[in-house]
Amino acid sequence: MLKSGKLFLKMGDQDNGIHWFAKLCQDFPDSNAGNQSRFLLGKTYCELKRWDKASSTFSSLSKDFSSISLANLRFIAGKLFEDVECKTLTGINAKTVIAANKEIVSRCESNANIRSAVKEQALYRIGQCEMVMKNYKKAIAQFNELTSPNPGKSKKLLSYYYFDAMLNKAVCLRSIKHNQDALMVLTQLNAQVNKNKFPKKYYTSLLETGKTLLEIGDRDSVRKSIPRFLNIMTFADIQDAHQSAIIEQAYYRGAAACIKINDNHQFERIRKNYLSAFPEGKFKQEINTMKSKIPQ
Repeated sequence: MLKSGKLFLKMGDQDNGIHWFAKLCQDFPDSNAGNQSRFLLGKTYCELKRWDKASSTFSSLSKDFSSISLANLRFIAGKLFEDVECKTLTGINAKTVIAANKEIVSRCESNANIRSAVKEQALYRIGQCEMVMKNYKKAIAQFNELTSPNPGKSKKLLSYYYFDAMLNKAVCLRSIKHNQDALMVLTQLNAQVNKNKFPKKYYTSLLETGKTLLEIGDRDSVRKSIPRFLNIMTFADIQDAHQSAIIEQAYYRGAAACIKINDNHQFERIRKNYLSAFPEGKFKQEINTMKSKIPQ
């Protein structure tokens, strides 16, 4: 039955592949072939973007992740996606993804032959999952493992995930209203990132710094946020797709900051420059609406 399912997949007949994998799982649920079929069934559902089915399949497999190969575990461990634009999640449910990544961490700790990067990726993914589930304190604990000094590692050898872990830690801190702590993390990050080598990372950290100052909310903090946003508007590369999205955010946040401190002159400059740079921008209506909130 396992061979039949694989053969149908090879022929591009996913429906029959699913049929044979499901039958094998049902008839021999505790066998090695049953576990292999369960993984291939979940993987096929992923390819079809049938996430509910994939989640339930891998969830049943998570009871015995210790029997799954590392390669298959890593497939499951990477199948949670966050659509920031729509504020939705797609992919396998986060709890199953966490379980897969925790099994990977456990194997890394007991097997020195597995590359440290595999463990770091798993730790980062656990943090991501906790973050998207709004378990911010748990997420911070995971990100701390990737950003705290390691006595056995040279300071020059930072984790590959250091920047993203630091940035996400700051966002989590801001989400639980620890804004001053978030600001400290971002200030450290701004000082460490090379603007010329990593412009996207630099301007992202600058944007988050501005957003945090804006979130703190007192007049002095809001005033300090504006130069951060202006820096992005002036120096980031609008021709680069990633930086362009950051620039548009900076215009929107900068305009909001000006409204908050009643700086009509600066707001008008930002509004006009935004409409010139992004004639059909996604914040066009919001920025134009802001104008009515400034006292005349």
